[in-house]
Amino acid sequence: MKTLKLLRHAKSDWHTPYEDDKLRGLNNRGHRDIARIAPLLSNYLISSQSILVSAAHRAQLTIQGIADKHSPENKSPLTWTVEESLYTFSMTHLLSLLGNISNDFTDICFVGHNPAFTELINYLAMPSLDNFPTCGFIEMKLQIHSWQDITEGCGKVSCYLTPKQIKKGQCNDIH
Repeated sequence: MKTLKLLRHAKSDWHTPYEDDKLRGLNNRGHRDIARIAPLLSNYLISSQSILVSAAHRAQLTIQGIADKHSPENKSPLTWTVEESLYTFSMTHLLSLLGNISNDFTDICFVGHNPAFTELINYLAMPSLDNFPTCGFIEMKLQIHSWQDITEGCGKVSCYLTPKQIKKGQCNDIH
């Protein structure tokens, strides 16, 4: 069994003009959402053997914001690697990236973008998800022995968290 975690970047800033989409930062809601969800994500993220983050500034600000609020009972800091190929909006590119992951890794996390994440979640485990929200987190248990064995429907959602659930007090790590 393999575990795949996806964290969509927090709400980005569309009001400031940027020459390059990769340079967009976060807006105020994005920062608030990070503060809301970070305490719940610490244990999920620290168990990941590898956290790969899109080269987009907004994705890097998201993981950095979560790391800055990382739960003090976790003695290990969150560490991650910037992965240029995660700056994608294509599920096909994500599947290709997953297929190239070493099978030594059983638990990985991607920090990236829609629509690729919504499409991947629908493909693997949740065919009726309309939109994976900004700063949303999902953990899926994949019924595979090798990352190269990923197929449609091979996953089961073990945790789904959104800032909106937390704000409404409806969050209890849905399993």
